Amino acid sequence: MKWVCPGCDGVPDRIVLMPGGRIWFIEFKTDAGRPAPLQVWWQKELKGLGFNAFIIRGRGAAETFVEMVRRGGGDAI
Repeated sequence: MKWVCPGCDGVPDRIVLMPGGRIWFIEFKTDAGRPAPLQVWWQKELKGLGFNAFIIRGRGAAETFVEMVRRGGGDAI
């Protein structure tokens, strides 16, 4: 799902919801892309609340994430 949060700049691009209550907050970047300071802050904030939050760089990393989720993992990438 695309996350749109009016008034909350820097939130991750996507929320991935899977059976069993598995949730990931994902910020996508190109291979050379760098997160903005507010995006880094949100990643730390979400992780501090116990959520899975990741910055995924490039198509290869995105494909790896999808494969890990399909296998039931992905909590520690």
